[in-house]
Amino acid sequence: MLSVALGYVVMLVAVLAGQVAFTALGLGLMAQPGERPDTGYFAFNLSTGFFFLMIGGYVTALLAGHAELKHTLGLAALSIAMCIVSMIKYAGDQPLWYSIALMFLSIPGSLIGGRYRVRQVKDGRAPVLAD
Repeated sequence: MLSVALGYVVMLVAVLAGQVAFTALGLGLMAQPGERPDTGYFAFNLSTGFFFLMIGGYVTALLAGHAELKHTLGLAALSIAMCIVSMIKYAGDQPLWYSIALMFLSIPGSLIGGRYRVRQVKDGRAPVLAD
């Protein structure tokens, strides 16, 4: 359970750091206060969100030490639950297609990260942190 929670925290921090970095770079993706973000912003968030889900899946599997893919599915379930909360909370601010797409990306994103970690351990390319 702890590996899932920490994997989610790592993913969330990465998402927030990415938002801050891209805003600071002035890429023009962020909407101005009072404006609604455009489709490009949401597409960008989906792509970066998928990448950060993979990182979260990797961290979850790294910390789990055993049954790594089951733990990454736990991360996917937590991510889906939080997507539902976000969909309800920001119903008027983000399009429905974005919320649904983010939910569907949660499972493959987290599993890709977890599978990468499993493959690293299997091939002997990475140290095992837990027994």
